[in-house]
Amino acid sequence: MAQSNVPYFKAWFIFLLTSLVLSVLAGMAIGFVLGLIMGIVGAPIQTVQVVCGIAGAVLGFIVSYTMFRWVVDRFIIPSVTGATTNAM
Repeated sequence: MAQSNVPYFKAWFIFLLTSLVLSVLAGMAIGFVLGLIMGIVGAPIQTVQVVCGIAGAVLGFIVSYTMFRWVVDRFIIPSVTGATTNAM
């Protein structure tokens, strides 16, 4: 019997929303802190923009990976293991 795609869509949608919101918030926080520190030190604006952009992107990748692992562990694996045990 064909498995429904609803659990996968639900997992993807939760991943999309949580990783987007958390990445934006984490990027804003790290950008604020780094921008403040570099501004106090007197770094040029271009340098602050580049460093904060790179730090925000790296932090976004980390948040995205963490949320992906959480969504797979929480929604996908139980769905697959439940389908496997029902098929036996």
